[in-house]
Amino acid sequence: MGRSGSAASFDRYLTGSGRADVRVVGRRQRLTPTWLARRELAAVGGERKVALNNAAFVGPGGARVTVMQNALHNLTEAEGRALAAEVPRSMFAQAAVVRRCARRSDAPRSILSNRTDPAVAR
Repeated sequence: MGRSGSAASFDRYLTGSGRADVRVVGRRQRLTPTWLARRELAAVGGERKVALNNAAFVGPGGARVTVMQNALHNLTEAEGRALAAEVPRSMFAQAAVVRRCARRSDAPRSILSNRTDPAVAR
């Protein structure tokens, strides 16, 4: 089965664009504090940083674009309570970090535009 979603779309864009100035980091990485720190270090000096995994880049320098696509990172309080028994606790911790990071994004782009917290989407 082929990949879908924003990563696959981005790969198609890169293949068709012929761009050699794009460096991709973090394929198949779990969203952990250690990985986020390593990713920030890898992105130092980049002119544009694009996060396809909901978690915006937060460091200085360059434009920061974030694709918000995981509905579990954008649950309302009521939805969170209703799904608490079904959603891993780690997802709620991730969601808090993702929302804080998104506030630093210059351009949070949501494929769930009706689900993104207005405080995050600016």
